[in-house]
Amino acid sequence: MLAGEDDPVGEMGDIFQLVVLEMLRKLCRSDPSQKQRLMNAIFMMSNSKSSSVLFECANTITQLTTAPGAIKIAINSYLNLMHATNDNNVKIIVLDKILSLRKHFAKVLEDYTTDILNIIKDETVVSLEIN
Repeated sequence: MLAGEDDPVGEMGDIFQLVVLEMLRKLCRSDPSQKQRLMNAIFMMSNSKSSSVLFECANTITQLTTAPGAIKIAINSYLNLMHATNDNNVKIIVLDKILSLRKHFAKVLEDYTTDILNIIKDETVVSLEIN
């Protein structure tokens, strides 16, 4: 169900997607032999349109693996969330999550420095225009 291109989970509501994500997280921890298959399902869910699902997918990925490719998917989810929201509080929380990755994944984050700075710059310009 979760491994195919025509995955119906992505079409379900965000609460259902969050429940599925929590189930996948628990399964990865309880049965490490299934982790790769389950991580692929989590990666697919990181394309969700829901902000809460994006955030939880990124958090789940960073909790379950240290693989640079997976961390890149998590960072992309965080950046997509920052682009998708107008709430500065959410942006600050997400930026804090990204900065917390710096300790272990500084090399991976280097590739996203420009994107992060552009998001911050764009937000500053919008704030100045409003005031």
